[in-house]
Amino acid sequence: MYDFDKVVDRRHTHSRKHDMVLEKYGVDNDEAIPLWVADMDFESPECVRQTLINYIKDGALGYGGDYEDLYEALIAWYKRRHGFDIKREWLCFGSTIIDIILRSIRTYTDEGDKILIQPPVYHQFANMIKHANRTVIENPLKLQGDKYYMDLDNLKAIIKENKDIKMMILCNPHNPVGRAWSEKELQELSKILIENNIIIVSDDAHCELVHKDYKHNFLISLGEEVADNTITCISCHKTFNLCGLQISNVIIPNKTLREKYKSVLEKEHGGDPNLLGAIAIKAAYEKGDKWLDELLDYLQENFKYLKDFMKIHVPKAKVIESEATFLAWIDLREFGLNGKELEEFLNKESKVILSQGYSFGSNGDGFVRLNLACSREVLKKALERLEIALKKLD
Repeated sequence: MYDFDKVVDRRHTHSRKHDMVLEKYGVDNDEAIPLWVADMDFESPECVRQTLINYIKDGALGYGGDYEDLYEALIAWYKRRHGFDIKREWLCFGSTIIDIILRSIRTYTDEGDKILIQPPVYHQFANMIKHANRTVIENPLKLQGDKYYMDLDNLKAIIKENKDIKMMILCNPHNPVGRAWSEKELQELSKILIENNIIIVSDDAHCELVHKDYKHNFLISLGEEVADNTITCISCHKTFNLCGLQISNVIIPNKTLREKYKSVLEKEHGGDPNLLGAIAIKAAYEKGDKWLDELLDYLQENFKYLKDFMKIHVPKAKVIESEATFLAWIDLREFGLNGKELEEFLNKESKVILSQGYSFGSNGDGFVRLNLACSREVLKKALERLEIALKKLD
């Protein structure tokens, strides 16, 4: 049994989540409960930490190379956990998924081209598109009851009106709304995009964090035609709390697309992984199954605790049903504050630092994203603070 109840003090460790609260939000780092950045406050798996310790004890930390054993571990993981076969030649390294997506934008589109996203969605998608001098086109998700869905009819209309859309960036599973897109949804989406020659870049960062009774569907597992039109970004950063080691992978089954990506990678002198990151994720892929299984149980219990707490103590807060990720999406619109007002109020009154919904797109205004990857004790304290603060608005 792993001790996810252990409270890990990450203050003064160069943690973005814990040590940048004052700078970003004006709340003292030591007084805040930071539940905003999407990394975990659990210890990374012991098998990973011990492997790194053993490697560092050997003394030399020079240039790395020959990562075939890492590729083998990764391929075996996806076969074991997902029943999904990845061919070695499909894989390339990247530092982060943001790095891979931005390179994909530069590789497969030109300045001025239009790129689709589906808000509310990870804010960096829009930022990367704008940074690359491309145009953001939004197909907003639809909230029906307590779950979000893709609006495929609207997508067709948007594509009809915008003939120069070249790419869609998909979040699968979807951050922040917690959808693990079904095979049927992905098949329908892919059909529309393929018919209109729109390439798909799929961010599958949270693919291992799918709740029980649901499964992750890789686009590239849905047939050769879909696979040939898809760039898939994967990483175990989120899975094993290794974000600081910055090593990710991209899967490109289509040889033409892959060679084009590799050409840009070589021009940018990229593609060499972080040495310690490579050592770490190999250990995670080889030895991390049991840790992950127990983590998923704990996260699901945290989500249930959140839902039950809000239902009893803050019934005006609506927790959106989640199928994946360790992030909860909460509707606070009934309290009558816009996003900026809500942010200032919660930071001042509760000192619980959340990701505000407006940063995920205009249809996220009035929502907050809460990181559940913390001990139950910390979650309980945060929710009690939020209850006291929100009741001041009644």
